[in-house]
Amino acid sequence: VSAYQMGIRNFDANKLLDAAVKMQTTPAQKVFNGFAGNRDLVKYEKHQYVPSDSGRFSNTMEYSYDDWTVGQLAKSLGKTNIYEKFNARGKWWKNTIDTNGYCHTKLSNGEWTKDFDPFRSGANEEYVEGNAWQLTFFVPQDVPDLVKMIGKKKFIDRLEWGFKASVPWR
Repeated sequence: VSAYQMGIRNFDANKLLDAAVKMQTTPAQKVFNGFAGNRDLVKYEKHQYVPSDSGRFSNTMEYSYDDWTVGQLAKSLGKTNIYEKFNARGKWWKNTIDTNGYCHTKLSNGEWTKDFDPFRSGANEEYVEGNAWQLTFFVPQDVPDLVKMIGKKKFIDRLEWGFKASVPWR
């Protein structure tokens, strides 16, 4: 999608779109010792987030971004129905942000998890390759809305704190 958006067009963009749509709509299937497709897709589509009691919650953020990119390609190719579907799914990240402005684990029944600590790692279950504090910022497709949801001052303060706190870890 990025290559197409930058003007690299020496490939079949419609075929790329078909493949991207297939990837974003194919539930996981066991293949040898691994999986093909999206492991938490069925739950993601049902709840518009991946419930932490039945999947990898942070996949919500990744799937949402991936969906948005599919929508952007569809828009570029004039595929309005595909664009509208995936652009809407690209906003499902909003279902993860709590009133304190964190990407907070949520259960299948719609309740936020108790004893939430935004710095606790998900141990590759709830949060993959990060924690809630880090993954809250993973909304490259819609930073202005993320800032609105968190609040501009809180958003900036958190970023500045994160940069300062990370200096000793260089």
